[in-house]
Amino acid sequence: MQPDLGEEASEQEVPCFKCNGSKVNKKGLPCRKCQGTGSIRSDELAGIVTVVREEIRDYCKSTFGGLLQDYVAQKRSEQSKVEHRGVACDNCGATPIMGIRYKCTVRKDFDLCDKCESQISQPHPMLKIRGPR
Repeated sequence: MQPDLGEEASEQEVPCFKCNGSKVNKKGLPCRKCQGTGSIRSDELAGIVTVVREEIRDYCKSTFGGLLQDYVAQKRSEQSKVEHRGVACDNCGATPIMGIRYKCTVRKDFDLCDKCESQISQPHPMLKIRGPR
């Protein structure tokens, strides 16, 4: 079935693949592929662009999502081994505090371990100290 001549074809614009949307070629002259507009009207090219973008998005999600999860797990493992010598948790009495240490910004010499800080609501802001220094 042929399209009705009264209806206009609904073509989509995509950046020109010859000039990358810059509207000029390597010699500085108007691009002959897109006639200097920077874009080409084509449903086929728009479909290809959509498919490629989806494939790249899916690849990035699967690859980099896994890398990020591995990195976060590694950092948590390293952080759990950090020892804050000479500092005791004022709630549970754990000494030394292992992992992240929380120090109250208002009360003098008030520290909490990571476990107690997550369980107890504090009326004052706490500093999150990751390293023993």
